[in-house]
Amino acid sequence: MSTTNLTSGEVMNRVAALMNDTAMTQYNYVTMLPYLNMAIDDLQGAMQLHNIPATEDTATYITLTAGLTQITPAEDILTPHYPSDLISIREISERTDGSTDTFVPLKKNDFLNPRELTYALRDWAWLNQRIKFIGALSDREIKLDYIREVVTEAADETTVIGIINSRSYLAFKTAEYCSRYIGENPTRADTLKEEAEGALDEFLGIETKAKQNQQTRRRPFRSAYKSRYRI
Repeated sequence: MSTTNLTSGEVMNRVAALMNDTAMTQYNYVTMLPYLNMAIDDLQGAMQLHNIPATEDTATYITLTAGLTQITPAEDILTPHYPSDLISIREISERTDGSTDTFVPLKKNDFLNPRELTYALRDWAWLNQRIKFIGALSDREIKLDYIREVVTEAADETTVIGIINSRSYLAFKTAEYCSRYIGENPTRADTLKEEAEGALDEFLGIETKAKQNQQTRRRPFRSAYKSRYRI
């Protein structure tokens, strides 16, 4: 099922079935939740690595007033802030604040060398978890293109995961972790790991094909995996 309304409870119900414990006597929501969050972390890492569209976003335009030299994390007392779901920055562009000019990309540097201020920012650097600039003589409007975190953490069985087509992978991967670390059954865990890898191949293949908007050859799946029922 393709939906953004997938909840952690739906995934964990399938995990319990994979663990032959549909009554959830041993594998209940509380027990499984940490392992589901591990699986979510794994999925998000794969999505970010492959630039899956769900992880791409553009920040609301940020105004950097004349003389300011940084954009800070949301928890910092200084403003302005960059989005709290930012994972990495793809591009930063600028234009005169309040104008309809075309945004001009800034040059990324490892460090910023002192220079005379101009009306534009011109370049930037990522230093100490902050976006740093030398500054400008005029107010600048910043457009921040970045890779975002889709789901931070499932708090309980009602948390909406919101990643389309992720149910199979999350169920298999969570079941793998539960089997390996709760059931201490490495043989069963390895089998579930193979299922999870197959589901991840399919997930990434669908997302990448949609992004490219063209026909692509899907990486061959294991024959055993292809013949099994999808959950």
